[in-house]
Amino acid sequence: MCGIAGTIGPSLPPSEARDAALALLHHRGPDARGSIEVRLHAGRSAWLGSTRLSIIDPDPRSGQPFAVDPDHVLVFNGELYNHREIAGLLAGGRAALRTSGDTEVMGRLLAERGLDGLRDAEGMWALALLDRRDGSLLLVRDRFGEKPLYLVRDGACVHFASEIKALAALRGRRFRVDADRVRRFLVHGYRGVHLDPGSPSFFMDVEAVPPGGAVRIDPGGRVTALPWWSAADAAGRAGTDDGGVSRRDARDRAEIVAEVQAALVHAVRLRLRADAPVACLLSGGVDSNAIAGIARRALGRDLPTYTFSVDDPRYDETPLATAAAQALGLPNRRVGFRPGNFLPRLRALVHEHDAPVLTLASVCHRLLLDAIAEDGVRVVLSGIGGDELFTGYFEHHNGYLAAIRDRPDQYEAAAEAWRRHVRPITRNPLLADPDLFVRNPVERAHLHLGADEFAAMVPGVDPAPWRDRSYHAVPLRNRMLNDLLHEVVPTILHEEDLNAMHVSVENRAPLLDRRLFEVAAGIPTVELVRDSFTKSVMRDALRGLVDDAVLDSRRKVGFNAPFRALIDPADPATRAELLADGPIFELVDRQRITRLLDDPAPPNSRSKFLFSFASCRLFMDTFAA
Repeated sequence: MCGIAGTIGPSLPPSEARDAALALLHHRGPDARGSIEVRLHAGRSAWLGSTRLSIIDPDPRSGQPFAVDPDHVLVFNGELYNHREIAGLLAGGRAALRTSGDTEVMGRLLAERGLDGLRDAEGMWALALLDRRDGSLLLVRDRFGEKPLYLVRDGACVHFASEIKALAALRGRRFRVDADRVRRFLVHGYRGVHLDPGSPSFFMDVEAVPPGGAVRIDPGGRVTALPWWSAADAAGRAGTDDGGVSRRDARDRAEIVAEVQAALVHAVRLRLRADAPVACLLSGGVDSNAIAGIARRALGRDLPTYTFSVDDPRYDETPLATAAAQALGLPNRRVGFRPGNFLPRLRALVHEHDAPVLTLASVCHRLLLDAIAEDGVRVVLSGIGGDELFTGYFEHHNGYLAAIRDRPDQYEAAAEAWRRHVRPITRNPLLADPDLFVRNPVERAHLHLGADEFAAMVPGVDPAPWRDRSYHAVPLRNRMLNDLLHEVVPTILHEEDLNAMHVSVENRAPLLDRRLFEVAAGIPTVELVRDSFTKSVMRDALRGLVDDAVLDSRRKVGFNAPFRALIDPADPATRAELLADGPIFELVDRQRITRLLDDPAPPNSRSKFLFSFASCRLFMDTFAA
């Protein structure tokens, strides 16, 4: 795990700019720092730099930049989890390697097989491979975009880095704020941020290597996009044409459950590989408990667990998480808010993220990471992706009912279970309609509650929901893929990477696994929900590995908290800071914000908007002033 940065072109940034870029990435790799300058053909040069967090093969022999062979140099941020297996497939096998780490294996894999070699690779990465022979540079990102990789075209040069602040250092000047993206975030929330995977930042001119993609900078300086993995193609290969709606799969449910269990265990096993202490985040939900339970009961690993605690029964999962940890015999540390004005801390997070903090859950996550780093842990596992792979959100109940609408017997039983178990705990008013997606299969208004009201406060933004991208014929499956690839998971990955790396901890997401993705895509849609339980197949696969109290709970919270647990709008100092003159009020109506702050009990949608406003306020103060 590292921070990486570099430049290729007819000229290089001055040495002080390169040093500054690596200094800004020190938190991503406090254990070592290295760089190399290479003269290429036709007057071009390249500079590659790295800061190292030593997780696998901490010996200096695996330091970076890494000379793969006489022709290739690699800087690599991330992990190749199955590097032991991949090593056996390379020319000369393991015996030809001079390290025991994954950096050398990744470099050799790309040098020998190019992007095609990544089809067998399991991991998370953002990397740059320089080919001395022709002077080209290849930038590559993992399937789901777990590790970030930004770039900017600066005349005839291209700079790249793990974080935008390091990219600005190489460029030699700050980036201009993208005010339109700030407005869109205020009106539509985090879902409006990552719609374009090639341009996911809040700054102008900043690009990104898309998840599952590569960028090649050729000897003439031309930049070419090279997609190497498609989630839609992988899901299509794994599933039936209609997702298993019109007929049941030829396999029986027991076989499907066994296949899911095997894939889950395999995914966790790979991500436990580390030469450093490993811990697990633990909520009261299925996904994090799946990881802790599999590690303990299937793989014999006792991981310390960390749970977020908040003094609000709507959000607090401490009782269920604590009981689950006790059932597994695992230590559990509870972390919560400390009293006091949180705005200075939020301002610091905004600066670290080079962006508004996108969700309150991200603040909770960062507090957990502070505790984890304080305890000397270097690797943390979290349950990102389970909701999108197996169903997990309240809207998935409605989507499932729409998917089986033409199966009367099954539909009536499912609808009755929904009315009995789900309707009483559904807070979103639009999701109180079981036939929401029967009438409109592409309905999105439930995801944009309050957008009309917020657009009146933020002129210039269309409050109408956008349409999902088309990946799958079944609307439920298509919605899940949109959340996985564009809306929910990219947001969480962005926030969790920055939160973890700023305290020099490596974040891993076992459920974002290629094999598990394909297995989940192959589950017939009719099997996804049963007796109003989402993640039905996953829950069955975890029986005996996870506490029954977790598997039998329909509650959905995650690491979260109410807005007023963080910021008290009635506090005069807080109120004065939020409403003081500043560039944010070039985008937002101050009088309307004042009225919102006066509301002692705003609905959930307004609370989320107020947090977004506070976060954007601090972002604009920091980067647009």
